[in-house]
Amino acid sequence: MRVKDIYDLLCGGTIPEFLPIRGTFVDVRDVADMVLRTMEMRPDAPMLKDLEDPALQKVKRYLLVGDSGRNRVSPQAMANLLRRDFEGGDKLVQRGNPQADFLVPWQFCSERAANIRGEPWTGFEKSVLDSARAIRDLVQASDNLAWPPQGGNTDALDR
Repeated sequence: MRVKDIYDLLCGGTIPEFLPIRGTFVDVRDVADMVLRTMEMRPDAPMLKDLEDPALQKVKRYLLVGDSGRNRVSPQAMANLLRRDFEGGDKLVQRGNPQADFLVPWQFCSERAANIRGEPWTGFEKSVLDSARAIRDLVQASDNLAWPPQGGNTDALDR
């Protein structure tokens, strides 16, 4: 999911097509947290000792997936959430097909990264609503933009 998808929905834009990549999600704040944590890790840290191969101990990749298809992450789920829980969302966001069920037949395991974080990932609902509120606050603070967004104009995030 992208922040621009949230903005587009708040502007009355169409609900994006469901694609498997849109069936996964991670909050950007969690990504930033993981970047800092991995940059600060010592080579002798206990979580690095799980790999026996010395070559693998030099370069590590962490899969960051806060939610995936099993939790019903989709553009329609985002629209449903914004319509239900965001102030004025029922008037701003298109209805689409609220009963649509887009279950991705796989899920991702980000257990290694979760063990390093030591705390739960930011959930899909919290992230979407926090992003929507941040967009609203940014637009309201701008001299050039009006809230609520009108006519599906999504150019503001492209500047």
